[in-house]
Amino acid sequence: MKPMSVRRRYKVVLLKSGEGCRKPGGAECKGKECSQPKSTVIPTPECEYPSRLCDNNTLCIPVMALCDDKEDCKDGSDEGLRCGESLCQRSKDCSHFCSNAPEGFICHCPKGLNLGNDKLTCSDAHPCLQWGTCSQECIQIKNHHKCACFANYTLQADHFTCRSNDPSVPFVIFSNRHELRSVDLRTIQVKALISSLKNTIALDFYHTPTANIIYWTDVIDDKIYQGTLIALINIEVVVQTGLATAEGLAVDWIGENLYWVESNLDQIEVARLNGSFRRTLVAGDMESPRAIALDPRF
Repeated sequence: MKPMSVRRRYKVVLLKSGEGCRKPGGAECKGKECSQPKSTVIPTPECEYPSRLCDNNTLCIPVMALCDDKEDCKDGSDEGLRCGESLCQRSKDCSHFCSNAPEGFICHCPKGLNLGNDKLTCSDAHPCLQWGTCSQECIQIKNHHKCACFANYTLQADHFTCRSNDPSVPFVIFSNRHELRSVDLRTIQVKALISSLKNTIALDFYHTPTANIIYWTDVIDDKIYQGTLIALINIEVVVQTGLATAEGLAVDWIGENLYWVESNLDQIEVARLNGSFRRTLVAGDMESPRAIALDPRF
């Protein structure tokens, strides 16, 4: 099956010094004759679902080319794996059209209908009107859509995920009650930040241009602590009196306030990040609150 015709966008790729450089008349330059990098234009196809990219995102093939016993992609990604199972002949999950694919099967819709976020059901509702169609921005294009990203984010190859351009290493910090740990999301390596804790339940972090600070509660000590993220140095007690099982904690990184819930006292309290100006926001009207989350932008 021939590759389908597609619209194309272009990107400029810089070549190494001397590579692809020619003299007038067509002779190739050598050595120092070509000292400036040149550029060449490589077309990158734009694919609309259910068509897909292959060969390192240089070729767009239609869905009918999947699992047709012919390798339309040089990398062979359009064949193999579960193609031989012919799942569409046994599955009734798709509301309209079903096509076998190397990963199993994919559903798609007739003209005028759109595939829902469940990837199974077709309807006349536009995808951009449904939650979860794109990770950040959804651009409506007639019966189709295109995902886009906020400034300083880049759309990934799945055309859904937006990845931050910030070079900082992303990580997750968590507590197992007796230890605070971090997980590097790129290497999945786990590192202990602080050990020998008594019963740490909740934690949150505060980012500043000069340091990253972790706040956590200990329901045995009935205190709230803070420490600098790197090896958790400079550990200090922020709130040390009047606590009775503070099981939820949240940092307001805009207003620079600290919120926590008291499950035994059925109340929500707030203070500055250094523990000053402590106040009770809500007392009663709740039963054993266990966690708190906030978005200070609203």
